[in-house]
Amino acid sequence: MQIREVPQLPRNAQRYKTFSVYYECGAGFWVLEGDARNPPVHDVFHRLQFNYHEHPPESSYLTNAGQYNMLRVQLQNAAADLLLPDIYHTNATASHVQYGGVVGELPIFLALMAFTTSREYLPSVLPHMFTAGRWNPWHGYRFTSEFSLQEHTPKLTPLGIHQRGVVVKVYNCPVDYPPERPRGSTATDLYNYEIGRTVKYFD
Repeated sequence: MQIREVPQLPRNAQRYKTFSVYYECGAGFWVLEGDARNPPVHDVFHRLQFNYHEHPPESSYLTNAGQYNMLRVQLQNAAADLLLPDIYHTNATASHVQYGGVVGELPIFLALMAFTTSREYLPSVLPHMFTAGRWNPWHGYRFTSEFSLQEHTPKLTPLGIHQRGVVVKVYNCPVDYPPERPRGSTATDLYNYEIGRTVKYFD
């Protein structure tokens, strides 16, 4: 339901997945399954891609090994502009108001959210990105360019993230944590979250 900093990992927390994400202007996001600071010998960076899922209908699944380079359908709110440069956008619209959205590898999604703000702002901004169990499609500390002379509105660009990288490690939350109100999570819970069985990251 919320993001909060913890002084150390809870006892018995098990690592679920690790991904590294790197941004290069003109090329977009590159994704490595594993920690780029100690890279695996069996894999390399791949371009951010998507698989198209029907459950939830018409959703776009974030991955490092997908079949498509763009969102399946454009998101219905500001989330596409917040999360992804326009090289990943599409003109396609969902066939139903409840269709579409973003799901996928949770560490990749968290890395993309980290890229929406500066490195120094991230610790204070991150808790405000996720409130009441939902991700916010906008926040006041995102990268923007100068005003467009034609549109007179800010155009979102990934300024400030060129050649920046993020390593995200996702752990489950043990069933007895936090002590005052245990919630817990399992690898199955995290998987169901990734595939949109419980809720989509963005609609």
